[in-house]
Amino acid sequence: LPVLSGMELVAKMRAARIALPVVMTAASWPEEELTQKPELQLAARLPKPFGVVSLLATVRNALHTAYPTANPGGAAN
Repeated sequence: LPVLSGMELVAKMRAARIALPVVMTAASWPEEELTQKPELQLAARLPKPFGVVSLLATVRNALHTAYPTANPGGAAN
């Protein structure tokens, strides 16, 4: 990101009480930073490189966890 890192952006979202699920992608993880900041409340982490199948599965799981009663696409379960 040009002005903020992804973690800084998520921290600002959380400070503003924006509760969107966040899937963070990165080639390498700053584990120390992530473990010291549980307030980021990441829905998932996805290591780069990743494929479309992994991306879709990760996003689907994050959304299902955040909104368990949602019915994607309006289809019956």
